[in-house]
Amino acid sequence: MTRFRWLTLAVSVSLLGSQLTGFGLGVAILAQTRSTTLYGLLALATVLPQIALAPLAGVLVDRFDRRRVLLAGQLGAGACSLALLLLYGAGALSVPAMVILQAAGASFLAAQFPAVSSATALLVPKERLGRANGLAQLGLAIAQIAAPALAGFVLPLVGTGALLTIDFATFLFAATVIAFLRIPNARQTNERAPFLDELSHGWRHLRRRRGLLAMLVLFAALNFGLGSAQVLIAPLVLGFADARALGIVLSTGGLGMLAGSGVMLAWGGPRRRVAGVLAFALVQGACFFLGAARPSTAIVALGAFGAFFAAPLLEGTNEVLWQRKVPRAVQGRVFAFRATIPRLSVPVAFLCAGALGDRVGAARAFVLLGAFVVAVVGLGSRYGRLRNLESEIPDSDQPATAEDRPDEIDHRARQLRPQAVH
Repeated sequence: MTRFRWLTLAVSVSLLGSQLTGFGLGVAILAQTRSTTLYGLLALATVLPQIALAPLAGVLVDRFDRRRVLLAGQLGAGACSLALLLLYGAGALSVPAMVILQAAGASFLAAQFPAVSSATALLVPKERLGRANGLAQLGLAIAQIAAPALAGFVLPLVGTGALLTIDFATFLFAATVIAFLRIPNARQTNERAPFLDELSHGWRHLRRRRGLLAMLVLFAALNFGLGSAQVLIAPLVLGFADARALGIVLSTGGLGMLAGSGVMLAWGGPRRRVAGVLAFALVQGACFFLGAARPSTAIVALGAFGAFFAAPLLEGTNEVLWQRKVPRAVQGRVFAFRATIPRLSVPVAFLCAGALGDRVGAARAFVLLGAFVVAVVGLGSRYGRLRNLESEIPDSDQPATAEDRPDEIDHRARQLRPQAVH
């Protein structure tokens, strides 16, 4: 647990620095160009490489030592941060350079989620995974809440260069901590299957376990709902109040996420994890309805608190489920697909939410989102493979089958190879 706490601290500090840079570069692009399109392109450059490269990153996590994969990612992203800082100091930081270097930094960090998630299963006893994931969610919540506040304070005083300097320092801190961590090796042998076989193994593993695949589809739908709500919350509040009220609502949502993370840390989540995921998702969907209840800052803030309170409980419980049900030797590849599929719905949500709000209004859009999430939860609870996932799929501390060993991923060709006749 001590090593896990250090790992969580390193990742959280690194995330804080990255969000500071994202904030500073976004402000710089708007100040230079006044272009919302370029601002959105910068955000896309931060997200898209991690989605596109996740399957490849998963293979690297399973093939190599997880500590080295994490260290290489932090050093590579840190080099991109240093390049941004040097260009800024030379007065040559253009918009294309911002976008390209942000995309490069995000590419280096593509392996971070599968590496950290699988390393957690190696470092933490399974009975403490719930609290461990609560701690990870708490670090994420603190970084997401602190970054805008810190950036808003530092940027007017000392400028974008200070944010880039802090970001580079956070990468150095994270790399130093990770360099001294010892993470157990999950590989069972040193043999490796052909690279393309390993690349597709994560998908084949999920395809054979329909309950886990259904959980991915469920989270893709939930991400669509939450992503749409994040886009629609500003037009909803500004439709009846001012920017101060919007700040109160967003801050209350952040406090909800912080509180939910604290509860997950103290509690560890429910013992029946699939039922817990469905219940927390239902709470989140019900909170969306509060956005349309009446034009009141207090009621909308209550809905935001509830939706974001449920988010870390939902994610933390789901995390434990995957860490316990996926064999450790293949968690990198499986978790990479787990990161990719649900995330694909977020850009779609960003694109659809604005059009939905323009056509029906923000309040009615929240009603539709609430109904959508409730319907998805209802369908999920009726699907037997998802409902019985915990009983049908053994825990990952059980002996791995041949199909789950990296050196035995498709050895049919070897078995069918002609034998010498003596």
